[in-house]
Amino acid sequence: MEVSHTDKKSKTRKITIVYNFIGAFNFGRAKEKAQNTTQKQQRTA
Repeated sequence: MEVSHTDKKSKTRKITIVYNFIGAFNFGRAKEKAQNTTQKQQRTA
């Protein structure tokens, strides 16, 4: 797990989680993919 320094303006930090055998996990991409899958399922129902 890597945590960056605090951004002075927004007071946020960037967190990178790296899993063994997977590598760095992109939560934004996973969330987007999950939303697309849900939308496809709703159209076919």
